Amino acid sequence: MSVIQPVDDVLILSEDRDSQIMPEQPLYQYIAATPLGIVGLEFWLEGGDQQIDTKRFSALAIARVLGGAEALIQHLEDWLGVALDLEPSSIPDGHRMDVMLKPNSNSGEGVVDHVRLSLPASSLLSMRHPTEDLKKNLGMQWGCLSCELVIASFHLPREQLEAVEPGGMVLIPNSFENHWHCIVRVERGEQLFFDAELDPKMSLLNFNTPQLEVKSDAGDILSNSKNNQQDQVKIVLHKSMGIRVDRLIGWVDHPVVKLGSMLPSLTIDLKINSSLIATGSLLPVASGYGVLIGETA
Repeated sequence: MSVIQPVDDVLILSEDRDSQIMPEQPLYQYIAATPLGIVGLEFWLEGGDQQIDTKRFSALAIARVLGGAEALIQHLEDWLGVALDLEPSSIPDGHRMDVMLKPNSNSGEGVVDHVRLSLPASSLLSMRHPTEDLKKNLGMQWGCLSCELVIASFHLPREQLEAVEPGGMVLIPNSFENHWHCIVRVERGEQLFFDAELDPKMSLLNFNTPQLEVKSDAGDILSNSKNNQQDQVKIVLHKSMGIRVDRLIGWVDHPVVKLGSMLPSLTIDLKINSSLIATGSLLPVASGYGVLIGETA
């Protein structure tokens, strides 16, 4: 359950993904129905204060928790452009993006330690970038989303796939292009994808022109052609990545992130749909790359 290798803004994760990204459970959860969709706020108390936990939805508890974050909620309403009529309720399922908030100063009883804001992804992506003053007032602390890196998707004749064996090589067509276009798929919720450009020599992902797409599969984005005589192969990084939300949505000056290690040292999976057919590693071939097959499924 440990993080394998943290480097800069990307974490290469072990198999137990959500437990490494999501913090402990909050004591209080509230939602507000708005034109942006359901806005969720989850509250943690100072010093692990459990005094009002036994009656957490009482009028007194609500007054203490929301009163302790009054200034923060006002800043949020100004940024979101909507009033937050908060009611006690759990955050709904579905794809959402989260940011941790740390109040600079509390009013009232001062019981609130930190807050997690949860928004529909489409709403967050359409909002104006937070200013430096707003970031400071809200104490924004961007979390990570568990993501899969799809470095290629293309069609291969079935006889070629059947011939894949250890020691063989599968070339990656888009690695021979001037810009290696790839897709980062968010693993929580609906199928949500971000465009990225891969620099294999420096092991970098560039989100300079972030573009959100919702598709049934990453292959629908990277490979538009259809061929009933060929199977669509996806080449993906074996382990998941944790990428900060503000990097994914381009809310930083230089939205470039490093992978945990140089690409040739990372395990690569070859898949048809969600079925693993082989694993291997990247190997330079002329001006591009191929996957050197290590094992077949």
